[in-house]
Amino acid sequence: IINHYKLAGQKEKQAKAIKGLEENKKQHRYIKIQSKVPIKNPRQVDDLINEQIEALLADESDIFIYRLCFDSEALLFPPNEKIKNYVNKQVEQQITQQFLGSVLVDINNNTTSVSSEDLGMHQYYQIFLQNHTLPFLTELLKRALDKRKLNYSKLRKALRKSAFGIPFEDTRCGGKIEYSWFSLIDIGIQEFLKQFLKEINQKPADWRFSVEFLSLKFEAILRDIIQFAGGEVTSVRENGDTELLLLDKLLDSVVIKEVFNEDDVFLFRHTFTKIGLNIRNNVAHGLYKPSDYTLSKAFPVFLSVLRLNKVTRYLVNKDALLK
Repeated sequence: IINHYKLAGQKEKQAKAIKGLEENKKQHRYIKIQSKVPIKNPRQVDDLINEQIEALLADESDIFIYRLCFDSEALLFPPNEKIKNYVNKQVEQQITQQFLGSVLVDINNNTTSVSSEDLGMHQYYQIFLQNHTLPFLTELLKRALDKRKLNYSKLRKALRKSAFGIPFEDTRCGGKIEYSWFSLIDIGIQEFLKQFLKEINQKPADWRFSVEFLSLKFEAILRDIIQFAGGEVTSVRENGDTELLLLDKLLDSVVIKEVFNEDDVFLFRHTFTKIGLNIRNNVAHGLYKPSDYTLSKAFPVFLSVLRLNKVTRYLVNKDALLK
């Protein structure tokens, strides 16, 4: 409005509006989620991280790969419960949150109202991933590749021995087709490792295929898992037509808790939905530009796909399909 008064030559109204704006600024209050952790001895922290990496690499290749799939804590992912408790305490100290809401703005400038607690948790999670988890995992995978604990062949072999290798049948045009979950992700996994090697060797890496391909296959496998566990993957409209549930709704499924824990589902939400990185939506609607495809996006997608392999434990516990 100040600009409009300026264009109209209304100097008195312009001055009054500017004065009102400056007075209003004094009343502004902002949410501040503290994420700093005092480090008394940085060298000791580095030593502990190095010990953790070497401990993980001491396992056989299969065990190391299954840890990538199952072991959230060993990979330095922040526990959901601790984030929740910490952020809730921070929000409680912000008295203005009794009167103000929080708004998300996506890559296309669309806005969505969210709770301060949810927003704070995902902001904290992202900061932790960027500062701790992803650097740790980058070094871990680098050493694993150097020591030949990990490569595409070994990853393929290990995943094929798990639920990802189970043959399934589907119907297409009256005929039957066979596939496995690994067959859905194979070239995406291979491309991720290829680009990762380029990245750590300081060569130009192109993450477009890895991010787009694996994001869509994540949803495909998750849909299979929920359906296999007895959950709903479609909804019925008022006119009787059916449609596939969106990813947000799939992650709300009751049966998903039988397969994955809160830490797993939080990783999935943060990676793919609008409360976090929103990668699934941005990929599906073609919103990313070439510079948007980075290792910091490819890594959570890659790890989310591997985390789906937790369904192996579910199937073993249910004595289904696996011997």
